[in-house]
Amino acid sequence: MARHKVVASFWNEPSSGAPNGYVRHPHGAVIDVPDAEVERLLRIGAIAPVEPDEDADEDTGDATGADDPGSSPAVPNAPADVSAEPADNAAVQQHADPAPVQRPKQTASKPAWVEYAVYRGIDRDEAEATEKRDLIAAIDALN
Repeated sequence: MARHKVVASFWNEPSSGAPNGYVRHPHGAVIDVPDAEVERLLRIGAIAPVEPDEDADEDTGDATGADDPGSSPAVPNAPADVSAEPADNAAVQQHADPAPVQRPKQTASKPAWVEYAVYRGIDRDEAEATEKRDLIAAIDALN
């Protein structure tokens, strides 16, 4: 097992010892991730490696082990975390989404095409100011 920080909104760790079949780890929790899960969770951007000094600063309450239902952080801290969550989640969404943005269908809305254009490297303001058909042509010209 390796120590990692949850950078997704949460991670439900499968656990046969838990009453509901999993242990929920919230955003920011530093946990021991089973070796079988590390590669997948890193690939999808759900976890990040922990720096040695960051590991010492974090107290997640999971010292009892991952199979113990009490290993997830206490719920009473959740209301304090909720106020900071939108800004944190926005940053996480920008950096944690390793999957490529799929090209929208021709009939997709202009906002969908703007997001795709930004993904392809076109300036957001320029993309929003351009008509949809011209935006599609500009994207096609990038190929």
